[in-house]
Amino acid sequence: MKNGTGFGKHQRGTGPVVASVLLHLVAAGIVLLFPPRTHLEPPREIPVTVDVFTPQQFQAIRNESSRIEPSTDTTVLSGRNSTVTAENILSGSVLNEPGNEEARISLSKLSGDTRLEQLCIIEAMEQIHHWRSDIKPEWIVTSVRSDTQTKDSTYVAEGAAFRQEDRWYDLSFKCEATPRLEEVVAFEFTVGERIPPNQLERHRLFIGPDPHAHD
Repeated sequence: MKNGTGFGKHQRGTGPVVASVLLHLVAAGIVLLFPPRTHLEPPREIPVTVDVFTPQQFQAIRNESSRIEPSTDTTVLSGRNSTVTAENILSGSVLNEPGNEEARISLSKLSGDTRLEQLCIIEAMEQIHHWRSDIKPEWIVTSVRSDTQTKDSTYVAEGAAFRQEDRWYDLSFKCEATPRLEEVVAFEFTVGERIPPNQLERHRLFIGPDPHAHD
């Protein structure tokens, strides 16, 4: 799948994370998290080609999640390039929060690879925030450097990226859901280096407000 969703659509990012993702779902096809790429703040997205969640939905999810303020310096992320295996799955509890009912309904209407992608983007946003509480992914683009791979209920995005305060970072993750794609059951991810500003346009990554917010 070229141009993955970013929870915020294919590029499209709960704490603060799911809101972005959900934003992608409705705006790009529920996905990060998210430019025209796919790919979880909680419903915002991820720059993607398809948007399912609206920016408002992603924002709503983000508001329902943790309100921890981000740190002032995320130029360098400690612990990057190390694979993190989730000990607890977080997307389920985020989606079940009272304020995320609209997001749950939107997600339930999706099927197949789109539903799986969106679920995984939400999980990615939440796991990154859990890993570093000062990081709130705004968008996730799932296919920046390479296409995503889907097999049955497993989704792999080795060339993804997420945005944090106008900075983009390389990201790769593997996500496994239940056979009926009802929830995530296993997740692991690796945060890489910051993507140089002079490479953003090349990868169709943006800085500033969501360019699809008023589409």
